[in-house]
Amino acid sequence: MSSGGLELPPGDTGHDGDSSDAPPGAVSLARPVDTGSEIGPELEWGADAWSEVRTRAQRAGRAYIWLNLVEQRLRAVVAAVLRPVYEPVHGEEWVVAAAGPAGQEWVQRAVAVREVSRRKGYLLDPADDNVLSFLTLPQLRELMVQHWPCFEPYFDDRRDVELALDELEVTRNVVSRNRALNETVLAQAERASARLLEILGSGAGVPSADRLPVDAVEDLVGDRYADVVSIHPDRVRLQRQLPAEDLFGAPGASTP
Repeated sequence: MSSGGLELPPGDTGHDGDSSDAPPGAVSLARPVDTGSEIGPELEWGADAWSEVRTRAQRAGRAYIWLNLVEQRLRAVVAAVLRPVYEPVHGEEWVVAAAGPAGQEWVQRAVAVREVSRRKGYLLDPADDNVLSFLTLPQLRELMVQHWPCFEPYFDDRRDVELALDELEVTRNVVSRNRALNETVLAQAERASARLLEILGSGAGVPSADRLPVDAVEDLVGDRYADVVSIHPDRVRLQRQLPAEDLFGAPGASTP
C-alpha cells in the first residue's frame, strides 16, 4: 500500500497494451483505440428514421398550434370574467386571490416560475409579465370551474367545456413531453380544439379561422424550404426532386 492508497498489481502487457505508459507498479485501465473499427452504436439516421421523425414533428407541430390557440383564448376569457371581480380589491395579486385556498399550491408555483423567468430574461413580451400567463391549461380550467357562476351567463353548458378540455389532455401530455402522437389522437384534438374555440366565442365561424393552424405550419415549413433552396448547390435539381407543390399543394387547391 502506498501513501496514496492501494495500487493494482502490474498487468500483462500482452493484453491491455504497453504498460510502459502507466506509472510503475500500476495498470493502465485505458483500452487502446482501434481506428480501423467502429466504436459504439451507429449514430447516423437512415431514410426510415428521418421519415418517422418528420411525421412526428409535423403531427406535434400541428397539435401544438391548436393547443396554443385554445390556451390563449381560455386565458383571455378567464381574464375578462375574473379580473373585474378580483382586481379592484387585490390589485396585481388578483389571480392569486381568485385561485383561493384550493389553488394555492399551483398558483404559488406559477408565481415562482414567473420570478425565475424575470431574472433569467425569459420574458420576451412585457404583456406576459403576469401570473395568469404562467398558468397551464388545466389550471385555467380549474379557475373556470371554481368560478362557474361567473362564467355561466356566457356559456350554455359547463359540461361541453369540460368534455372538450378532457379530450385535449392526452394530446397536451404527449406534445409537452415530445412523444409520438398518432393520427387518431391528433384528429380528436383538432375537433375538440375547434369545438372549444367555438364555445369560447373566438369567431371560429369565419372561414379563415379553421385554416389558422394549417397556415402556421405551412409558413414554418415554407420558411425552412426557402432557406434550403437559397443555399443548395443545385436548386433546379432540388426543386425537381422536392417540388413545393408536394409540400403545400397546387395553388388554389383546398386543404383537406
